[in-house]
Amino acid sequence: MTIYRAWINQPSTQQPLHDLHGTHCIVNDLDDNCVDIYFTEGDVHSMRVSRQCISRVHLSDAETRVAA
Repeated sequence: MTIYRAWINQPSTQQPLHDLHGTHCIVNDLDDNCVDIYFTEGDVHSMRVSRQCISRVHLSDAETRVAA
């Protein structure tokens, strides 16, 4: 299990999470095809989405080097 920050990356109006595009979230990654995401504001508290729907947010260069 890995926990990290990410944002919803669904810019196309044809994508299912387009309305949440650009929204930051906290990801609980259980190493399968889907991840659980949690929001700190808004009407939606959490959801399970495909890993391809999100882009990880690296907080520093050190975190980028460790993740690579």
